[in-house]
Amino acid sequence: MAPYLPYSLPLRSLLIPILAGALSAAAQNAGDRLSLLALTREAVASNPEIVAAQKRYEAARQRPTQESSLPDPMISLGYSSVGNPLPGAGIGSQPQANAGVMISQELPFPGKLKLKGDMAAMEAQADFQEYQAAQLAVVSRLKQAYYRLQYAYAAADVLLHNRDLLNALLRATEDRYAAGKAAQQDVFKAQVQTAILETRLVKLEQERKSREAEITSILNRAAGTPLGRPEDAAPKELPATLEELFAGARRDSPMLARDRKTIERSELAVNMARKESYPDFTLNAGYYNMGAMGSMY
Repeated sequence: MAPYLPYSLPLRSLLIPILAGALSAAAQNAGDRLSLLALTREAVASNPEIVAAQKRYEAARQRPTQESSLPDPMISLGYSSVGNPLPGAGIGSQPQANAGVMISQELPFPGKLKLKGDMAAMEAQADFQEYQAAQLAVVSRLKQAYYRLQYAYAAADVLLHNRDLLNALLRATEDRYAAGKAAQQDVFKAQVQTAILETRLVKLEQERKSREAEITSILNRAAGTPLGRPEDAAPKELPATLEELFAGARRDSPMLARDRKTIERSELAVNMARKESYPDFTLNAGYYNMGAMGSMY
């Protein structure tokens, strides 16, 4: 009677190649490697969050000039007709007929316009820091997704190599068991390792698809756009100490810089509130043609 062979033969002959094939086909495609530098440039140029922050900053850059300019002058036209309702009817022949124009210009109290322009400039600088922060946030997410995708491919390489070794070990164990030179539990141990490898391959495939979808979303590409395999990881050293990193963050962090600009803008707003108690002025000038003679005032 032939010895009993466990259930793993059809499972490892069908399931493992299917799961591993999806990873190995992309993992071995060395001609289409993803460059992190190229992806970063594309994200900075195409990501909707960055583009929106950039447009907000570009709009804010125009506000200081607008806020520090005088209000628009007002022009008023008026007339009185005699004989018919048409404008100018009777002018020159009827004393009651007249037509005129008036121009008025509001003049804020000295110092108000400058304060308004400075406040708008601080808001623009804060928006610029928001733009920088949006870039850092998007690039940070991109790098995390890139390196996780890189790990998925590298781990798949290891598992695929282990699969070959495990298959060879399993075949040898089954042959020894069939010859009566190995215990059945040795075959079961090999089958358990096969099941563990299958599970890890499934998780890696899910991780790869998730990271590719995340990168595609960050780059604002169409869903399902193929990406390829990332470049191989190279060990790198971190030359800066933790204290240097803290100092650099305090000096260069866009969020801290934005908060500083917001504080400066609030200080200017306090000065502006004090200026609001001072009166503004309005300058008026006009000309009226009254009857046969004109007058200016």
